[in-house]
Amino acid sequence: FFFQAEDGIRDYKVTGVQTCALPISDGAVESVNLVTDVPLPAVESISVTAKSAASVALVRILFPSAEILPEGAGADARLLIGDEALTSALEDATPHHDLGVLWRERTGLPMVFAVWAARRDVADERLMALDRALAGAIADASEHAALVAQAAAERYGYPAGYLARYFEKLRYAFGPRERDGLRRYFELAAEAGIIETAPALVFAGDRQGALG
Repeated sequence: FFFQAEDGIRDYKVTGVQTCALPISDGAVESVNLVTDVPLPAVESISVTAKSAASVALVRILFPSAEILPEGAGADARLLIGDEALTSALEDATPHHDLGVLWRERTGLPMVFAVWAARRDVADERLMALDRALAGAIADASEHAALVAQAAAERYGYPAGYLARYFEKLRYAFGPRERDGLRRYFELAAEAGIIETAPALVFAGDRQGALG
C-alpha cells in the first residue's frame, strides 16, 4: 500500500514513520522489544536506539512519563529493534516486552511499523505498478515460506524455525483496521507532543491496490 500526507514524504520523516518496506503486526512482532527486569508500571527511564524513529515515538506514546535516554545510557529499560531484538530474545533471559503487544493492548488495533509513501504528484498508475510488484513478491515468499526461512537462517545465523515463526507474525495487507491503527498512531503522537498535529492521510488508489 501507499499513503501520502498533505506535504509529501517530509511529513513522515518528521513524524517518524519510515518510508520503507511495511511490516504490520496485530499483536506480537518479535523484533521491537523493551527489555527490562523492572515491572513496566515502574519504568522511569528508557534507552532507545537511533535506528527507528517510529519505534522511539511508539515508546514515548506507551510510556509518556519515562525519561528517554540515548542508546547505551544506563536506564530502567532498553529499546531493541531488528536483529538486535531477535538475538537478545534468544540469548538474554531478561524479560522482553513486545511493543506490538503493548500497542494492541492499548488501542485494540494493529501497529503499522513502516510504510511505502509517495509524493502527491506521483501518478496513480506508477504507484499501482509498484503495489502489484510488492504483492507478487509477498505472494511468492508466502508460497515458499520454508525456503525463505532456511535461506534467511543460513545468511543471518538464526534457527530456521525461529525465523519462520517470526515471518508468520508479519502482515502486509492494509485494510480498514490497519488504516485505523495508523491514524491512531498519529493521533497519539500528536497528543504526546511528538508531532504538532496528526497529518491528513490520502491513500493511493483508494486507492487500494493488490495488497489491500
